[in-house]
Amino acid sequence: MALPNGDIGDETREVLAAQAHIWNHTFNFISTMSLKCAIQLDEKEGYLLTPSSRLLFKDETNNLSMIPFIQMILDPVMMDPWHDLSQWIQYGGDDQPSPFATTHDLSE
Repeated sequence: MALPNGDIGDETREVLAAQAHIWNHTFNFISTMSLKCAIQLDEKEGYLLTPSSRLLFKDETNNLSMIPFIQMILDPVMMDPWHDLSQWIQYGGDDQPSPFATTHDLSE
């Protein structure tokens, strides 16, 4: 519902901008998961491929495909440490060299 004068006020505008900023971070993973889905489906017939989308398919004529890198980054072995980042910072930063070591119990 719009206000009669159309002004929501500076404080409200600031709070809405802050919420939008946080929502953007919260749902940013959707773009990455969409990349993963596109790679897994490997469907390119019938579509006009953009320069970016061409990098998501295996191409024997060159080595520009980003599939191996994206698959590695999105593998649970690489993603799980991000879920333990706060634990590593809070408890293990002195005992473990990285969140990866904390998650995978790689004590020195």
